[in-house]
Amino acid sequence: MLKKFLLTACLLALCHSCFAKVETAYATLADGAHITAAYTAGNRDNGYEDYRHAWSRYNDALKAWDDVPQRTEAFNDAIKAINLATTKDAENPSYWLLDSRIYRSRGGVAYAKNFFAKACALYEQLLEKDPTSVTYNLQYAIACYAGDAQFYSDYSSYKAKAVQHTHAALQTIDMLEKDYEKKCFFDAVEDEFLEEKFLAYVILHDYKSLAKLREQIDNNYKEPDNLYYMNSDYENLVLQGKWHWKVNNKESAEKAFLMYYLHDWMN
Repeated sequence: MLKKFLLTACLLALCHSCFAKVETAYATLADGAHITAAYTAGNRDNGYEDYRHAWSRYNDALKAWDDVPQRTEAFNDAIKAINLATTKDAENPSYWLLDSRIYRSRGGVAYAKNFFAKACALYEQLLEKDPTSVTYNLQYAIACYAGDAQFYSDYSSYKAKAVQHTHAALQTIDMLEKDYEKKCFFDAVEDEFLEEKFLAYVILHDYKSLAKLREQIDNNYKEPDNLYYMNSDYENLVLQGKWHWKVNNKESAEKAFLMYYLHDWMN
């Protein structure tokens, strides 16, 4: 709540500035540098709870992989919930992306491919309207790198898109960090941007930058901060290989980590 108050205060200060360039900066921030809280607030009544239930039951199914009855029940619940979510809000790409993941894991490759294509098309539409958005660029990058496309013969083209949009997200964050007039905004949402940087470095395999960021998190964030848990999960689930379900190698673990935090982070 305090963070939202600070963000609102900062944006109001920018908005009421007598300088036109500051008003322009406010418009850019309000429309371009989307953050999780703003995205969530507008979607909680549009299938959000169904989506969260589907996401939870999907993870339950993966954890119970060797228990066929339990796995089947969890998948069936996940499908019912995500169908409700996409019915209530057919324009939310994250819903279709989860739908794709559920069908890829449960069985239903054609459905998985169709739903993934739907998610990508929606991300591209959002980015057409808002090309500098940190959130949309990074979400789309994660989808291209760690989503259903990893099973396609033209996966290399999706990886190229992932790199492109990850750099676009980092470029916007870097601009906000360096622009004095936007510093108030950046400070108010710094934690969110650090989470996004973390995921971006994983996509790019920029382990040097990731190591520096993880050290920064170790020094400044403790339980129950989201960054503390993100850092801890990366250590345990990726580096130590203690994933909740079977993954083949470190790259597979990183992709599972990215998709796990795409949904947890964005809502």
